[in-house]
Amino acid sequence: MIKDIKEEIFTITNSQGHAIHCVYNYIDADSPLIVIPPQFEGTVRLNMLPMIYFVNNGFRVLRFDFTNHQGNSFGNFADFTLSQALADCQAVLEFVHASQQLNASAGVGLLGISISSRILLRYMALQQQPIDCYVSMLGVVDAGSTIYAVTGQDIQLLLRDPQHRYGVVKAIKHMIDADPFMHDLQAQDWHSLSGTQRDIDQLVAPTYLIVAENDKWVNIADYHTAYRNNQAILRQTYKIPNGGHELYKNPEAAKLAAAMATRCFASFFLPNAQSTEIVEPTITELMEWNTRERARERQHDAQLAVG
Repeated sequence: MIKDIKEEIFTITNSQGHAIHCVYNYIDADSPLIVIPPQFEGTVRLNMLPMIYFVNNGFRVLRFDFTNHQGNSFGNFADFTLSQALADCQAVLEFVHASQQLNASAGVGLLGISISSRILLRYMALQQQPIDCYVSMLGVVDAGSTIYAVTGQDIQLLLRDPQHRYGVVKAIKHMIDADPFMHDLQAQDWHSLSGTQRDIDQLVAPTYLIVAENDKWVNIADYHTAYRNNQAILRQTYKIPNGGHELYKNPEAAKLAAAMATRCFASFFLPNAQSTEIVEPTITELMEWNTRERARERQHDAQLAVG
């Protein structure tokens, strides 16, 4: 079925007038729409696998690149902050709900992976646009702790000394100006588990959790704390056995997580289809699609450089 997937590429602008690169995939233009923000340091291409699972199992998918981030949107990764990423999510979802092309009346779901999950929790807490269903995959709930585990940058230094300076540092693979990033993390209360809990307390969208048994970047016990005051929104929790946070390093775990997320959305949007088997892509199909995604990314990267 992969060869039947249609693709449209377009840009929208955020509140600062900066271009956000969007990739829209579908087979049935009237099916529910799943919106997937990028992972930290990731691009649209890194979310190719869940896109293929979703589209081949009855959904449309909109992926996009954050501004001031890796990918084909405006700006440089060195300037990235979570608040800017939130503004991008707001712009994309405003477009989704206003666009006849994307037809939000069929239903809108969100997939948050890793730190993008933390951003979407804040977005939904603000309740600016209706979201029908939310799936968190390895979602970050104690961002300060996770960022320290991943990058070595300690938010506690800033909390103890507001004048502390971090400088330009390597995040995972790319350089970032850690001063605006960490100051935004603290000033907007992105960093704390208690801040995440306050955002979750405001949520109304039915929520599914996918967690990894051996996640070294997120303490699974923190989910209980984060959701304990609002357990009514929780529908189901899936655990990836022997899985870690970096799913791209474990193709079988990545496929299992994508299948789990597909079942989550299907159980909400397509309850009459729950008994059907999940359509799995073949290795050949994934390789062909990855080649196509890389070519698209290079093409639009070249266009961005010229522009």
